[in-house]
Amino acid sequence: MKKKNAIIRFEGIRIRNGKPITKVGFDSGVLVALIDNDKEYNLKRPEFFIRKGICFVYQLVVNQTIGVLFYKRNYPKEKAIDETLKYLQENNIFIIKEEEINIEKRNSIFESLKQERNKIKVVPKPEDSDLDIFASYKVMGIDCIITTNYKHFIELGGYLEIYVEKIETEKQKVRRENEKMMRDFFWKSKRFK
Repeated sequence: MKKKNAIIRFEGIRIRNGKPITKVGFDSGVLVALIDNDKEYNLKRPEFFIRKGICFVYQLVVNQTIGVLFYKRNYPKEKAIDETLKYLQENNIFIIKEEEINIEKRNSIFESLKQERNKIKVVPKPEDSDLDIFASYKVMGIDCIITTNYKHFIELGGYLEIYVEKIETEKQKVRRENEKMMRDFFWKSKRFK
């Protein structure tokens, strides 16, 4: 299944292997940031796809989002539920319900992802819920996942041929750029000694 994705941009829409991205799935981190209007994250890409009307969320992501708003962002339970459903409805983000998914296909993909997870070098490893979201999105034809949890998703995305795009805070972006700069510096200094 593993294949390198060729990604190019055309008028803001990413083209993968000659085909435009037609269905975008969010993880709970992205959905929480959108609902809570989290200014730390650069939300331009998810908002772009929302305007295009091609966004989907799996029911498990909706449930996780409500939980995060309630337990970590201190929303009252009813407000967390109402704000989540209101945001999805107002922005025409479609909820993929459990009964809409071919369970046999999802379970097959889920089992192969469990085996693939053992090969991933990232620590901590993706949780079963991450694998469930990935398998469900694959069965439903989602061809791009936008996530705040990029390290968990990138290798699995390559395995399933789903493009994974991250959103990050400015602090994360600066840290990543500094790490790259340090790697480049030390790599070059060792290489030419």
